[in-house]
Amino acid sequence: MTKFNVLPEEYRVKDSTEKLNPLKLLFPVVMVSFLLISLLTLGVGSLKYVKLNHRLEGLILERDVLRAQGEKLIMELGRLKEKESVVVATTNLLKGDIPLLELFRQIELSLPGGVWLSSLSAEQEKAQLNGFSYNENDVVLFATGLMQSPIVGQVGFPNTRRVTRDGHSLVEFRLSCTLVMP
Repeated sequence: MTKFNVLPEEYRVKDSTEKLNPLKLLFPVVMVSFLLISLLTLGVGSLKYVKLNHRLEGLILERDVLRAQGEKLIMELGRLKEKESVVVATTNLLKGDIPLLELFRQIELSLPGGVWLSSLSAEQEKAQLNGFSYNENDVVLFATGLMQSPIVGQVGFPNTRRVTRDGHSLVEFRLSCTLVMP
C-alpha cells in the first residue's frame, strides 16, 4: 500500500526520520570557510601593508640621508681636487728644472756664521751667489760646503774684493756654480 500526502508543503508534518542532506550542509560550511579565510587574508595583508609602509618610510629616510651625504662628499671631492691641484703644482715646481729647495738647503747647511748673501740667481744649469764675509777663509769654507750637495756639480773659484761698509772692512764675493739636474 502506498501513501501519498497531498497536503501542501507548509501543512505537512515533518518526519523526524528524514536524513540531513549533506549538500544542504556543504553550502553554509563553504560560505563560512570562505568568509573566515577572506578575513584572515585581509588581516594578514593589512599587517604586511603596515609593515611595508614602515619599511618604505625607513628607506625614504635612508635615501634622504644618503643624498645629503652624497652632496657633502661631492663638495669634499671638489675641495680635495682643488687641494690636489695645488699639491701637483707645488710638486711640479719642486721637481722643476731647477731644484731650488735643494740648493737653498745646501746653502743653509754650508753658510758659515760670518758670511751672508746679498743676491742669488739661478738658471737651468747655473747659479750665481753674491754676498759678503768678514774674511776670505769663510768664503772658501762656504764654497767647499756647496760642493757637498748632489745638485751642485762644480763651484768656480770665488771672485773676491775688499770693500768698506759702515766703517767695517768686508770681503765682497761672487761664486758661480754649475747645477746637476737629478
